[in-house]
Amino acid sequence: MKKMFVLLLSLLMMAGMMTLTSCRTEDLVDGERVFRFVLESDINSADPNFRTLIAEHNLYRQIYSSLFFFNRHTNEIEPRMAERFRVSDDGLVYTIYLKRGVLFHDGVEATARDVGFTVQTAAASTYIGTTVASFDRYVIIDSHTIEIHLSSPHASFFENMAQLYILPRDYYLRVGPDGFRENPIGSGPYRMVSRVPGSYILLEAFEDYHRGVAPIRHVRMVIMPDATAAAAALETGEVHLMTVASANYNQFRAMRGVNLLTAVSPHITCVHMNTEVFPFDNVLVRQAVNYAVNRQFMLDVAFDGLGVVSSNMVSPLMFGYNPNARQFTYNPARARELLAQAGITTPLHIGDIGATAFGARIAPILQENLADIGLMANIAVTDISFIAEANRGNYTIGIMGLGVYNGVAWDMDAYSILFDSAAINAFNLPRISNPRIDELFVNAFNLPRISNPRIDELFVLGRSTPDPAQRLAYYQELNNLVQEDAGWVMLYHRLGIFGHRDNINVVLHPPNIFHFNEFSWVN
Repeated sequence: MKKMFVLLLSLLMMAGMMTLTSCRTEDLVDGERVFRFVLESDINSADPNFRTLIAEHNLYRQIYSSLFFFNRHTNEIEPRMAERFRVSDDGLVYTIYLKRGVLFHDGVEATARDVGFTVQTAAASTYIGTTVASFDRYVIIDSHTIEIHLSSPHASFFENMAQLYILPRDYYLRVGPDGFRENPIGSGPYRMVSRVPGSYILLEAFEDYHRGVAPIRHVRMVIMPDATAAAAALETGEVHLMTVASANYNQFRAMRGVNLLTAVSPHITCVHMNTEVFPFDNVLVRQAVNYAVNRQFMLDVAFDGLGVVSSNMVSPLMFGYNPNARQFTYNPARARELLAQAGITTPLHIGDIGATAFGARIAPILQENLADIGLMANIAVTDISFIAEANRGNYTIGIMGLGVYNGVAWDMDAYSILFDSAAINAFNLPRISNPRIDELFVNAFNLPRISNPRIDELFVLGRSTPDPAQRLAYYQELNNLVQEDAGWVMLYHRLGIFGHRDNINVVLHPPNIFHFNEFSWVN
């Protein structure tokens, strides 16, 4: 028995030695473990006024703080840098009282001047101007009190403010936009220590973070665009958390020491038709296409079935979703009937199905579905220039992937970039080095070019009405009108899938959001 105990003790010691000797120097900083998170692309800017990529959002949440946090589990606003607030009866003036003692990473206390500077700067940004779309001016009451005046009531104000990261005014003005995007400071739980473009971003817990020091002190955001290499790194423990492609779901599920998290996101994959050109200038033809598409087969091919099929352009996660709005099921016979009612003689050649690489896998399915009802089309997969041309109206039919909540609010107001007539010919594409269209957050995207005065009016009413029940009624009417117009063909919401090592506790917030200061080591 004694020999067995000694043997077991020896094996345990050997295992411990093997674990220690396999640990690389970069696994430890000041004797502490480093949490490694995979970024699928590099960032373009660390300045949140120029946000365009998902990778940038993943960074901003760690190094910056906002006035409020929108808890999507409870649908309630929680204070962060703000302590409390007051809203005027007319909904035009928001008085915000800041917490005292909130420090930026340089040790300077955040004040009302920083908030005013941030709001004004954001309002002038072509990237995030929609966050403060109704901003008129701000008034400093004292060092920790500010009034934000709006030109018109904005019911999703707080949800938008939760996405506005407060900037240090004096530091920003001293180093300028170019200096800030390379060497940012915020008041978030982590400060950016160093960055090697194309390789990694190193973060360190901010000791004076106003909500307490993060349990995980060191974070390396590793840039790994090669999914195969990233998967191997997760399996060996070289990285701890990464996004998982649906095609690799079963592979990751079989990995020892790896757990999977999944969540439905508001991301949509859809088809869009130019309503200004024949034959899609006829609503019956657009409805026919909505019936013609085989959504489930597309989801199976593109994302291995890991998603939720839907024909409603508005996500069920969005405030304003109408479960009674018109739905479209796969029904080619009904599609042919609608084409006949529209007076369309088939077969009819409709030109090209345009897409970026994002839509390449489902374009042949769409081509086949359209041919089945007598609409013949070619496939033209190009680069991101297709999106620019589509926004200018230089296309017939195309495929798109969109993050519809626009990085701001899960409120129907965010859909104005898709449905409002003001979003026609207002394309503003950031210049980015890694143009993955499903990572873009753009200001205007009414690709079907539908101009419906009632839809425009409903956006105004929903945006300005304080009563939640009345707002919901306006937006649900809007949802129904969009479905009837049928310029968009909603296909499915893909799942967000993440793999993480089982030696770390991970918290996932909808829609697929991580705050590293909420993580902790298991052992």
